[in-house]
Amino acid sequence: MKRRFGALSLAVAATLFLGQQAEASSHDVETGLLRDDSDAQDKCPSTCSTQNEYWTGQWRTALPEKASSCHCALPPFEHLVIDAGSSGTRLLRYEVARGPQGCQLTPPKAQEQKKDSTLGALADMDSRMAEKELGERITALAPTRVVLLGTGGFRQKGMQGERKMRELRGRLSRHVQQVEIISGKTEGELAWLATQPTTEKTPFSTLEIGGVSVQFATGETSGDIQSVSDDAVGINVLSEEMGKDKANCLKEEESFTRCMAAIGQRLESSQLARKTSKLLPEGKHRPVYIIGKELDALFQPGKELSRAHLEGIGKKWCKDSRTGDDKAKAGCFKMAYLSALLKAVKTESIRKGADSWTRAAAVHADYFPNCR
Repeated sequence: MKRRFGALSLAVAATLFLGQQAEASSHDVETGLLRDDSDAQDKCPSTCSTQNEYWTGQWRTALPEKASSCHCALPPFEHLVIDAGSSGTRLLRYEVARGPQGCQLTPPKAQEQKKDSTLGALADMDSRMAEKELGERITALAPTRVVLLGTGGFRQKGMQGERKMRELRGRLSRHVQQVEIISGKTEGELAWLATQPTTEKTPFSTLEIGGVSVQFATGETSGDIQSVSDDAVGINVLSEEMGKDKANCLKEEESFTRCMAAIGQRLESSQLARKTSKLLPEGKHRPVYIIGKELDALFQPGKELSRAHLEGIGKKWCKDSRTGDDKAKAGCFKMAYLSALLKAVKTESIRKGADSWTRAAAVHADYFPNCR
């Protein structure tokens, strides 16, 4: 499918921002107007009409005397985005309102009431089992529309991943309306769009870390996003690849420094580091927002973390890991990896980005036609 990340990116960014600011869905706003201005209903058309297959509302409203326009509102949609990643498969359900300015996510509090559903990585799962597991979950959630998007785990497998996705597309046709593997470039752009509503409307970059791939995206507006991806430098890939170097992170006092240096040597020669260096304007600082579920615990609301601070945490965890603390053992390598990654992409500090790129996918017209 040909991506339209130009004008559509502007629309996605705008609707995500509006969704964060909204205090009520279009349904609530419009029924309120209907009560307050019921005498003016005759000014509006007798029915709602559109060619969009999802437009089913039949509500008529009139705005106050100062405005002459009328529009129909829709009940919220339930959009289900299935993130088929390398470490697992997440089912994320978003409540989306369609109003006069397009699709928008309903307020965050409403989203928090909806629990994500997770299962194993589809790229490594038997297709019949995937059909059963996903089919049961989708039926229980009963969304308006479902899309399944494969990421780094499928991209890494090349033609084998493509064949597996085609097989899943056939088996899941009763439950899922769209099944595809998205490029790393697209994943990075979606991560940027998902993060934009939380920024201060200044140029910024995003760094999304997955088990297999890492995406870096930067831009001034949603119309000029530049994105690069590397499917060979994810945290799980390097953890397996480095073997003995990972074990050395758990031994002597200076192990964190040596471990970070070993990981850094691998990352600084990567495609990600080479391509990222060409994206950033010379001498201009842009805040970097990081996306990675395992990193959420490091952040406090509104706080920025320096690379030096992260290295300090890593040294402590590596030291604690020698006492047999399993959490510290896992954290030791993770912090060495993160510190080396930030150095490789020339980043001195990070902020917390969006919880997931799927927030942007949930209101994107490439996946949900009712958002056009």
